Amino acid sequence: MKPQAYFILFVISFVTINGYSQKVSSLQNRNSIHLELGGSGGYYSLIYERNIINHNSFKTSGQVGFSYFPGFWNDIWVPIGINEQFSFNAHHIELGIGSFALREMARDRMNDYSITGRFWTYGLSGRLGYRYQKPDGRFIWRIGFTPLLQRERPGLYYDPTAPFRRFTPWGGVSVGYAW
Repeated sequence: MKPQAYFILFVISFVTINGYSQKVSSLQNRNSIHLELGGSGGYYSLIYERNIINHNSFKTSGQVGFSYFPGFWNDIWVPIGINEQFSFNAHHIELGIGSFALREMARDRMNDYSITGRFWTYGLSGRLGYRYQKPDGRFIWRIGFTPLLQRERPGLYYDPTAPFRRFTPWGGVSVGYAW
């Protein structure tokens, strides 16, 4: 088959899928806000989520969050991610990938741990979890495995060329409201 024929088949299938996706809406409420304990935002985070693709059997959502821990080594976390949800009525399996920015504090270990500077780092995160949300419901409950991957930091300061070797197995539980 010629390359032009493959291209035409691809365009036809994309138009068909795109047209179908605009007619089907399994979740009536596409926006949500979550309070997550654990997860990709450290110890807690407040997350806004929007469903981008909303089919009966699968959904794609983007999310952004924020958390603040005054006085900790990492005081600000900003998680960003994209999740794919495989749906079975009110029950969903979530798979996701994301990143997070965090502001770390360099402290003087010899002198009362006083703050000597602040710098921004980033890491990668994932999600494998369960979500409960009825198609017409507003209440959301989630639980998931959310591993974190950061750059190796041998000393007190951040090295942007260091490899991603700091793996932290992590998890999160969240409750949310959809509108």
